[in-house]
Amino acid sequence: MAGDLKQDEIDHLLDSLKNTADFDETALKVNSSEIVIKKAKTVRALTNRLYFAMAMRASSEVISYAKQDLHNEMFGLWCANRGIEKNDYYTLIKKELKRRGLRYVSSNPSGFKLVKVN
Repeated sequence: MAGDLKQDEIDHLLDSLKNTADFDETALKVNSSEIVIKKAKTVRALTNRLYFAMAMRASSEVISYAKQDLHNEMFGLWCANRGIEKNDYYTLIKKELKRRGLRYVSSNPSGFKLVKVN
């Protein structure tokens, strides 16, 4: 069984992790709004950078890097809004997938698929 992992599936999986014993809700409260505000400002700056590159008809490589930087920072903002670090998110997801007998595999075209481990 293979399929693309959609954002709502990621949200559902993260919500289900909150009920596990390894998920310490009090440790996540350390997150301050200053971090979220800083990341939001960075996302806005990177969005403007991407729009500027597109308006100036920059090379596809420059636009690609701008898109990638924006995507990475938006994911960081998504994590910050939920009070977790990126590495913690990946650790939790991998642990939960292993518990459920699933794993990531590379796919063609680029991206990842979830497959059932036999």
